[in-house]
Amino acid sequence: MEFLISDKTCAPALRLIVLTMDRAESLHRLLASLVRANYSGDCVALDIWIDRSARGELDSATVAVSHSIGWPFGAKTVHNRFSNAGLRAQWLDTWNLSVPAGLHASTPEVALILEDDLEVSAAFWQWLKAGHAHYAARTDIAGFSLQRHPGTLRILRRNEMSTGLNYLFPFVGSWGFSPTARHWEKFSAWARRFQLREHIDKPYVDGTIFTAWYKAFERQGRCPGINCMWTILHLRYTSMHDDRYTVYANLPREASLVRNFRELGVHYNAQTPFVKTASEQLLIGEIPPTNLVFLTDAPKFYFNGSRQW
Repeated sequence: MEFLISDKTCAPALRLIVLTMDRAESLHRLLASLVRANYSGDCVALDIWIDRSARGELDSATVAVSHSIGWPFGAKTVHNRFSNAGLRAQWLDTWNLSVPAGLHASTPEVALILEDDLEVSAAFWQWLKAGHAHYAARTDIAGFSLQRHPGTLRILRRNEMSTGLNYLFPFVGSWGFSPTARHWEKFSAWARRFQLREHIDKPYVDGTIFTAWYKAFERQGRCPGINCMWTILHLRYTSMHDDRYTVYANLPREASLVRNFRELGVHYNAQTPFVKTASEQLLIGEIPPTNLVFLTDAPKFYFNGSRQW
């Protein structure tokens, strides 16, 4: 069932897709940061997708927070799942289901998919908007990530990368991922098909941390399954297709456009050593002008962190 909260009608330049289930306080923090963001007068749609628990229950506090937040930038829609969809379906299906006519390669809006334990920099849209505009014709771009991908700081230091340069990396960053419509239509359709044979054709990509995580989740009985990591499917896809690169910002003082509070949930449990600690420092103020330049020959890195020249 869906409840339309705001009836402000405009064609969105940006669609924010928030994935949540039962972390009302986390959701409130994320939504508050989205309200504080600078959209430069652009129309922004907000779609909140509330999953049900394994018992089929909706969390009443999460529903209340979703309805209570004011959204002056465009239409806001709260989507209540009919049953427990799981994190994979929340990622793979919600953009397509949020667009009235369904997602197509030519869909003009930009989308940003966010899990509820995140907080965004007020300047994130300035960077995303410029990046999508500059790379609109590039078929090797999968999308843009607001985060610093684990391990990239060491890679940038090793390659003596100065701040202010945006760079391309074949690992997706899921803490605020903004795929291109062209890529997401192709990848999400591929992923739905691949899952049907995942118990036979494993999505391993040798030498990658995602594969090590997946194998650990297999031993725990979590993978494959509806709450198995969707990022391993993305890794397998990008290892086989040309639309493989995620764009990242190398910001001053090692700042980030998003931070993750690592709340207890699907990803983190009480035994995780860094649970409930903020991951990174948010960028304060405007995006540096150099980070609004998206070079045709922007630095690219391989899975192993070596630079492609």
